[in-house]
Amino acid sequence: MVKTKCLSRKFLIGLICIFFLILLAFLITDGYFNLNRDLKLHTADTKDMIDQRMTTLLSEINIFPQHVGNDLLFLSKLSSLNKVINSDENEIDDNQLKELEGDFLEFLKGSATHYQLRYIDEGGNEIIRTEFDESNYKIVSKDNLQNKKHRPYFTKTINLGEGEIYISPLDLNIENGKIENRGAEKNPEYIPTIRSATPVFNKKGVSKGIILFNIYANYFLEDIRRAQRDGENVFLVDEEGYYLAHPDRKKEFGFMFRKNDTLYNDYPEVSKEVLLDVERRRFESDNFIFSFRYLCPTTGDWNVGKNLKNVPGENFEDPYSWILVTISEKDEINNTLSQLKKSYLYFLLFSGITVLIILILIFILVFKGSDIKFLGEKK
Repeated sequence: MVKTKCLSRKFLIGLICIFFLILLAFLITDGYFNLNRDLKLHTADTKDMIDQRMTTLLSEINIFPQHVGNDLLFLSKLSSLNKVINSDENEIDDNQLKELEGDFLEFLKGSATHYQLRYIDEGGNEIIRTEFDESNYKIVSKDNLQNKKHRPYFTKTINLGEGEIYISPLDLNIENGKIENRGAEKNPEYIPTIRSATPVFNKKGVSKGIILFNIYANYFLEDIRRAQRDGENVFLVDEEGYYLAHPDRKKEFGFMFRKNDTLYNDYPEVSKEVLLDVERRRFESDNFIFSFRYLCPTTGDWNVGKNLKNVPGENFEDPYSWILVTISEKDEINNTLSQLKKSYLYFLLFSGITVLIILILIFILVFKGSDIKFLGEKK
């Protein structure tokens, strides 16, 4: 009878131990697979969030070109402009010029992105120039008009055909041969500018110059500068790696100041070959995740109007590009992954302690409870 009692007790204890060990093994295995899944999901979600933020920024930037070409074509058909370009030079009177100046000024007042609008004749002379100087809309006096025949935007545009649009690279505005500074020498305020132009022709098809927008690029560059987050930086660079938008404004447009502030120098792990590989879109180093999106202001998403014959860039056969770059620190991602791993370890510890406590309680009850009936045991 005693043997039956001992065997029954041992069998029951063994059965209970096996059950709880199987339960513990199941919890460990399930937790392990859940941990791996969460680690992969977090990494994928992080990269998806980077992509979503870049897509949002791109959509904001892309607002710019959708109206520029059509605006230029609209202005090229103004009756006041046609009166000027179809008159002999000796017959252009002040009333005709004032009418065109008024139209240009009113158009400029209605634009949130254009700060300068000009008519330049076929000799490169500014005939009309209207502008916004951050406080006033004004018509520039004749004494302050300049000749622009040697500037690339004039030489490129004057050789285009009717309905064709020129879009310049993004750089800082230059006046009288110097970079325009609206601030102080110690605290400069430069004017990031994109120039867009189209040629104009009289009724005989003779070129009579160009009309030209200066577009204040800060309105979308500021969106990029403000897009910085903890553990993540966002830049706009050109093909040479020079910064066009950077949270530290002193690093921008280094090519105009003969500075060597480039993405390649700040992040040596990124080569020009990697940056310009449009098929890659993402690159990882030991410490960072680099994401790239490419903007070509003369092609693709930057098509400026449906009815335009051509949208040439600075180099007609090889349009220039801008690159939106997001750099995410892996430390931020790894910290979150470490937290997930710690949670998993805490779960294992809690599960192990719980199972151990249950087993101890069972042993106590089995060995101490002398009144408990076991299989084959009689009172």
